[in-house]
Amino acid sequence: MPRRLAIRDFLLAEAIHRDECLYPEHAFAHAHFTLLLKGSFEEVVPGRGSRHMRPLDAAFSPPSFAHRDRVGRGGARLFTLWLQHSAADAFLVSADFWHVPRLWESAPVALPLLRLYTKLATAPQSLDPFEIEDRLAQVIESAHSHHCIHETRRPRWVDGARKRISDCPHGALRVADLAREAGVHPVHFARTFRQFLGVRPAEYRCRARVAMACRLATSTTLPLSQVALATGFADQSHMTRAFGRVLGIAPAAYRALLRDDRSTAPARG
Repeated sequence: MPRRLAIRDFLLAEAIHRDECLYPEHAFAHAHFTLLLKGSFEEVVPGRGSRHMRPLDAAFSPPSFAHRDRVGRGGARLFTLWLQHSAADAFLVSADFWHVPRLWESAPVALPLLRLYTKLATAPQSLDPFEIEDRLAQVIESAHSHHCIHETRRPRWVDGARKRISDCPHGALRVADLAREAGVHPVHFARTFRQFLGVRPAEYRCRARVAMACRLATSTTLPLSQVALATGFADQSHMTRAFGRVLGIAPAAYRALLRDDRSTAPARG
């Protein structure tokens, strides 16, 4: 069964075509990004030629884009990130640029989409709108970098956003909301945040959650499953993976290490 996850303004969906086929002309109401994971796939645009995709090619389709899908011999597997109108209005930076279909051949555009797919496949419960928006900002930044405005001095809003995330890492924050509070575009927000803090907003939030979990793990007797939920992780396994990535140690080992009651004799001067 192909994987599928609808969350807030987004739909993440896997499509599996097992046989060679030419589908009739159709169009979708919502803009979307498509990543070809495996096989051969082509979009035929009446009167305008076609877009032939190879594995890890990424494509963008605007709303009401009429085309026919041709699946090559051996089938195809695709991952699609669908944007509801509200998400498209918030994130697509230049209306002219996104009014036409785009294709990127094995470019960095594919990598954030691939990361979303691997999350969908391995840990869908850990996905939330904040991370999806952050990855979407990466996609748009890579695809549309010539329209980015680079900051030379650290804006005050960067520290405000950092504090908001640190103070409430388990809250239902959204990149679009933080950008609106800062008075900047979501893509500009995500890129500038990384420029001055060294990590993207979702990674910063992950590290803030790990820090809070460290404090709870060593200052309370809460079961680690409850620590995970209290700090915004989907479950204990999600927290364990984050600990491994950020600290290189499991939460239980961290708790044992920091709660070791053994003492040593004071050194004599």
